[in-house]
Amino acid sequence: MNQQKIARFLKQLRQESGLTQEQLAEQLGVNPRTVSRWETARTMPDFALLVELGRRYGVTADELLDGERRTQSTEKEETAMEKIAEYTRQEKQALTRRFHRLFWAAGLLLAVAIALQLAELTDRFPCNFLSGLGQGAALGMLLVGALFTSRYGVRIRACKQALIRRFLHRA
Repeated sequence: MNQQKIARFLKQLRQESGLTQEQLAEQLGVNPRTVSRWETARTMPDFALLVELGRRYGVTADELLDGERRTQSTEKEETAMEKIAEYTRQEKQALTRRFHRLFWAAGLLLAVAIALQLAELTDRFPCNFLSGLGQGAALGMLLVGALFTSRYGVRIRACKQALIRRFLHRA
């Protein structure tokens, strides 16, 4: 996969359709700098956007990844690519929902810990313990969320899946 070739092809297709980077970005719901990064080969669009770009430009995702038009394309390839894109989109949505719940729970725990401290109930054993537990859990949840949403999140999830498979295989 030649990223420079793909970038040139994306730019050519956008220009052929008479769109500016800003217009395309608005249509796709991304930042105009993102489109610029695609066209300068600094980043690649995720697969769901690749399928959407192909649909808009009348080429397959496979042609986009090759960086050139082909003379023949099959409907079977397009259907498979659309299924993969839909799967990717659903997977991202599920992950986003999990992290929203995690962040809300962290915020709630932190609010309880702060409320206990403001009420000056932390000199009593159970309240002091609950306040510390809430702060620690909130910090832990925020750190886990930050790690999983960073660029290392994919690697962490892959490692986790490998460990689970290995554990289940032993049992």
